[in-house]
Amino acid sequence: MKSEKPYQKYLALIKDHPLFRGLREEEIPGLLDYLSAAVETIEAGTPINTVGSRGDDSVRSCCILAGCAQHIKYDVRGKCSILEYIVSGSLLGCSQAFAGMPCQISSIVAAEKCICLYLDLKKLDRGNGESWDSLSRLSLNLIRILAEQNQRMLQKMDIVAHRTLREKILTYLSQERDKQQSDTIYIPFSRQEMADFLYVERSSLSTELGKLRQEGLLKFHHNHFQFTINK
Repeated sequence: MKSEKPYQKYLALIKDHPLFRGLREEEIPGLLDYLSAAVETIEAGTPINTVGSRGDDSVRSCCILAGCAQHIKYDVRGKCSILEYIVSGSLLGCSQAFAGMPCQISSIVAAEKCICLYLDLKKLDRGNGESWDSLSRLSLNLIRILAEQNQRMLQKMDIVAHRTLREKILTYLSQERDKQQSDTIYIPFSRQEMADFLYVERSSLSTELGKLRQEGLLKFHHNHFQFTINK
């Protein structure tokens, strides 16, 4: 009787991850074995490491199968900035893995309990003749994911490139309105986290939000916002 692989009970989550889009269910276990798959559960508030998890300095890519995380950076004074909010279906550490070096200027912390699938995607460089078609599909999915990550980075740059706090707020909320396709939106941040994401002070953010509400541009309660003007 074959022993169950560590990833076996997570196959339903794995096959729904964008990295495995378009692959037949029977193709996935062979790919996972080839890519040295491992699954870890990360508790909220715990860093999600892609370096040295196997007792060495290797860099592995990490698929977020469930849960969410924050990509954060602390400056020399200990002030936190949130670079990105990471949702299930994301892929972490891929650029660092192919570059052969870890990211030492920022970290990723689970915002809630996360189920993470670790893979050695560097093996895509070497290929595997027995599963070439499957690896080709996975490689195409990887390119698509990296393109989407680049697009999100450009959107973040569009937010922080604005000179005024009002422009930063409205640009971010407008992006979320387009993404959620609704004038009533939910953001995954507390007020302090929203300030950290926009790289501003919380007090200034609260003041500007108050002005936008007084002017009839926005309604909000905690992390629910409603646009009260046309696009």
